[in-house]
Amino acid sequence: MRPEVERILLAELEKRGRPVALLYSYIQLLVACERWDDIETLYREAIQKNAKDFVAQNNLAELLALRGRDLDEALSLINAALDFAGESISLLDTRAVVHLARRTPGLALDDMLKVVTQEESKQPNHYFHLAQVYAEANQPIEAKRALREAQNLGLDPSRLHPLERSQLVKLADRLNQND
Repeated sequence: MRPEVERILLAELEKRGRPVALLYSYIQLLVACERWDDIETLYREAIQKNAKDFVAQNNLAELLALRGRDLDEALSLINAALDFAGESISLLDTRAVVHLARRTPGLALDDMLKVVTQEESKQPNHYFHLAQVYAEANQPIEAKRALREAQNLGLDPSRLHPLERSQLVKLADRLNQND
């Protein structure tokens, strides 16, 4: 990110009283720079401004899980989001990612099976997460099948969360070793 863009955005944030919508714009810029600590702080600020901001809860839970940090908090955040917004595909997918980070693949599998059995969930990232869950559960055949489905659906590493891209490479290597 160019420093002048960040400077202008920070000035607008201060000028307007740091509205949540502008915080989200700033977060999107910071993702490109992979400034995870700053992003975490901004999601926390959004939640502090609105304790029922299930989007911020979801995104912070995912970020914590992908970084392997504060996993109890990540589970609490995603469960709060689910309590408020209901069992949407996106929230269940995130909870599966949290369970995966917590090394509870059985719980992650329960959520991912709910996700992939819904008609509108034919998303490559969902099958990537399902493959991760199966691999963690020591079910390599199912993991390969799910990864193949993700690829058939057009899995594109550039469309994954930046912190998941290396996980995709590791998963593919792990599954190829089992051949």
